[in-house]
This record gives sequence, C-alpha cells and structure tokens, in this order.
Amino acid sequence: MPGFPRDLHESQLALHRTWSEYLRFTVALVQQEVAKPPEEASLQTHSGGQPADTPSFNDERIQHTLALVSRLRELGDLVTAHPFWKTHDADAHV
Repeated sequence: MPGFPRDLHESQLALHRTWSEYLRFTVALVQQEVAKPPEEASLQTHSGGQPADTPSFNDERIQHTLALVSRLRELGDLVTAHPFWKTHDADAHV
C-alpha cells in the first residue's frame, strides 16, 4: 500500500490474527463445557471467582488466554498510537 506504513500494516495483521486465535480458543473452551452433561460442567465459578479446575479451565489454558489478552492490548496500543494517524487527514480514505 503506497503511503501506508508497513509496520502499521503488519501490526494490524497481527492484531487481526491474534483476535481470531483468541476467539477460536475461547469459543472452543466454552463449547467443551456446553457439550458436557450438567453435572460435569464447570461454567460456574467457585468462591475465588476463578473457573473450577477442570480439563477445560486449567492453569495452562487460563495463562494462554491471559497471554492472548495481553498481546491484544499491546497490538491495539501499537495500532491506535501509531504516528501515521497524526499525519493522516481523518476525512481521507486509506
């Protein structure tokens, strides 16, 4: 794209890909719980506010989800705070 910074374009692509991964991952977790019989489902939380310790909501998966959220925030900041937006006419199309 002429005139559009390559690093901004790459950050936007990374943001889109990370968002897609986050959606796939979290939807898969919920679908695993919904597919269980009610007595085995762990969608309700215990007193600590954390999901019950089940195969769907284990520490590894929780940490992966938190890492994706952190990456989404980082990429969102990179995209929205990019210097290009200060030089770009808000009414012009990119």
